[in-house]
Amino acid sequence: MNLALLSAVSNQAEEITYDEDAQTYFDELEAASGWSEPADYGSKKIAISNYVVACKAAGNWVKIKVLYIPIWQVAAPNALSAKRSEDGSGVTTYDLTFNGTVTHDNGDFIHGDGSTGYATAPFEGPNGSPTFLGLTDTSYSGNVLGGTVTTIDALFGWYYEGAIVPYHSTTNVNAYLWKYGSYVTAAHNGEVGFWSAESQTPTGANTNKLELWKDGSSMGTGENTTNTIYSSLVNWHLLCAGDSSPPSQASQYETNFVHVGNKMASQSDFLTDTAALLAAL
Repeated sequence: MNLALLSAVSNQAEEITYDEDAQTYFDELEAASGWSEPADYGSKKIAISNYVVACKAAGNWVKIKVLYIPIWQVAAPNALSAKRSEDGSGVTTYDLTFNGTVTHDNGDFIHGDGSTGYATAPFEGPNGSPTFLGLTDTSYSGNVLGGTVTTIDALFGWYYEGAIVPYHSTTNVNAYLWKYGSYVTAAHNGEVGFWSAESQTPTGANTNKLELWKDGSSMGTGENTTNTIYSSLVNWHLLCAGDSSPPSQASQYETNFVHVGNKMASQSDFLTDTAALLAAL
């Protein structure tokens, strides 16, 4: 066998295969309107596929309900949830709808304009539709790369009715758990970083409890006994906190990763695996 043929056989043997759920996402990306393959698409595909495999190994993939990785510089691909439906159809109802001025094309992230720009996804919390979130079975995360911060800005969530990570004020970073106003506050030291929040088992007479992490380190836990429901059930929002029109607390945060789902099988594995993905992106 000559050297040229040996080389061809070797190349065929080394053909990359991806996790089947990751491949479904890649197929949807490539079929989306305006798709243009980036120069580093191959390395991004490997990183995302490895992430899905790692999440499955830790028992976390099934806990993730929606997963946005808006790094594709075009609205339609950025709108897709990387976690497609679990019924095998490859179709999800949880993709984003962008509104107003959201910038997609100045880097591997998206950001709003602090007023009109945001995205919505058609899912709510407990008692909403769909009902895949529970009062004490909830997790959220989002990666903040930068962005101009004014007074009170939100990365995502429902105003007063969901986790907003990070919800920024002039002195604190807060995360709220669905409906009951449970919160964590931390000394304000900047929003940039990977934020993750997860419901915890309540203690004593408290209604709900939440723990907040930044870049893998716990910022502490918080509880609130007050059952305060301020607004009606609404769709989830990204780059703002939504319960009105226009949504409140619009931000200019730059983000390339957001997830919403149930409490992780292993939060430590989730934080480690996501850090590896973000480094690769």
